[in-house]
Amino acid sequence: MLRHGTTEANERRVFTGAMDIPLSENGRRALAPLRGLYPPAGTFFTSGMRRAVETLELLYGTVSHTDIPDLGEYRFGVFEGRNHEDLFANEPFFRAWLAEDGQDVVCPGGESRRAFDSRVCAGWTKLVAHEWTGLAVLVSHGGVIMSAMRQFAPGSALSQTPGNACGFRACLSDDGGITAFEHFAAPGAQPAPPPVGTSPAVPAPSEGKECPA
Repeated sequence: MLRHGTTEANERRVFTGAMDIPLSENGRRALAPLRGLYPPAGTFFTSGMRRAVETLELLYGTVSHTDIPDLGEYRFGVFEGRNHEDLFANEPFFRAWLAEDGQDVVCPGGESRRAFDSRVCAGWTKLVAHEWTGLAVLVSHGGVIMSAMRQFAPGSALSQTPGNACGFRACLSDDGGITAFEHFAAPGAQPAPPPVGTSPAVPAPSEGKECPA
């Protein structure tokens, strides 16, 4: 599972979920020297959002891939294009959404955390229904990766989204559970701190399913 490369919204540190924006020029320049540094794979998935597809193309070239829209980023509604400080100061709904018991608070024009997790679960189910052997790559979004790890890798206790072009390499059970994982970042990419807690080491690729990388 890889998070897409850097966008202008990332650089401005504003919320961008359903907005289908491209990578920034800085983001494209940062990915260019990383091509060939990621593990070879034979199966590719993206969310279908422009920033994810562009990341896949820059890292792996023009490869056949399957888009799974349910693995698109959180739909922040009216929060999109605004930063945390502005929202916290001016939007009561934002403060309610952040609360520990706010999983059913719907971002105006967007979705709740519970609805987002349900959508990611549906997308993950579609992904694991595909047949592949060896390594598969999913290029998606920070929120999606956090949700998938929270739902399918119990005990991962992630506290921060992966950096751009970083993510996790994992092994999947037949039912889509994440049985082992490790943080992944190519040389030159900027990883987030490793997750709290531990996981078994990811075994070498075999004939079974290995991960959205």
